[in-house]
Amino acid sequence: MNANQIQGNKSIVAAWRLACLSMLIGIVCSTTAHSNNTILEPEPEPGTLKWKFETDDGVYSSPAIGSDGTIYIGSEDGNIYAINPDGSKKWAFLTGDFVESSPAIGSDGTIYVGSGDGNVYAINGDHVEQNASPTAVCQDLNVQLDTGGTGSTTGAAVNNGSSDPENGTNLTLSLNNSSFSCGNLGSNTVTLTVTDTGGLSDTCSATVTVEDPLGACVEQIECACPDIAQSLCDDLYSGAFDNFYLADLSDEMRLRIEAVAPASCPQAEIDQCVADFLAAFGL
Repeated sequence: MNANQIQGNKSIVAAWRLACLSMLIGIVCSTTAHSNNTILEPEPEPGTLKWKFETDDGVYSSPAIGSDGTIYIGSEDGNIYAINPDGSKKWAFLTGDFVESSPAIGSDGTIYVGSGDGNVYAINGDHVEQNASPTAVCQDLNVQLDTGGTGSTTGAAVNNGSSDPENGTNLTLSLNNSSFSCGNLGSNTVTLTVTDTGGLSDTCSATVTVEDPLGACVEQIECACPDIAQSLCDDLYSGAFDNFYLADLSDEMRLRIEAVAPASCPQAEIDQCVADFLAAFGL
């Protein structure tokens, strides 16, 4: 091997070394290498958010940290939460009122904490969360029939803040009666059933008042004297009753029915016809 060949080989080796050195510098500067040569993403910068855990109310308690890294905290929603180090929920224990005190951890892993319900709780650190039943809350409402004499409502309309300790308002709502017609004029009792994701449920009752503001049900009244019914319906739709106060409306209806009643109509049938129309108007 002559001098030129030796010099050329040295140049090639030097270039390889330089390339390898550049690669190593890039790896060291941009990544973190472990002994097993696994390359990891850069560590989060100090002061940036790693995770947050949301409860259903304010948190005034300070956390306690278990030997396994589990975080224990109380909330105004009445729960004591166990949170995994990655910010995920491990379990929740529901007390009877707000929890503002900070949990303490015994040598055996038992969690001790006080609640606004007047109790001090000792909870196993490996507590398995139990599914609690939801609470159903209803509200009364009115349903107005359309021109066809029908109307409806929904479980969501009757619902008035039903909730579940574990799932908040994530509930399935079911109403036992949601459709109404002329036969339901007035007050009707309905039952709302709320079911949580664990299959537990609760019920409440509400009053649905069915109204007929368009007079759709008047035509469906069967009077013994059809001429009386037709005459009153004509007056109704022509606006003859629009300017009467409610207190005077029943008397005016009675006078008009008696005025148009055929001579052959018995008084008992006239009285029944008056009663039917008054009932249809809720009078």
